[in-house]
Amino acid sequence: MPRRLTLLPLLALALISAEGRALVPVVDAVKSGDREVLQALLDQGASVDEAEADGTTALHWASY
Repeated sequence: MPRRLTLLPLLALALISAEGRALVPVVDAVKSGDREVLQALLDQGASVDEAEADGTTALHWASY
């Protein structure tokens, strides 16, 4: 099974981080530089406009 397909169920379950804040899967993939997971999320129709609690989006992190 391709790596991205095995990680997606884990991403779906990881809605809350260890710090107790909500995770945004697309932002998290961009922050970690995981292109495979990011592509899989986009292929599934994940929103690129979703923001973290502080207002940062995937675009903010990609440009950073």
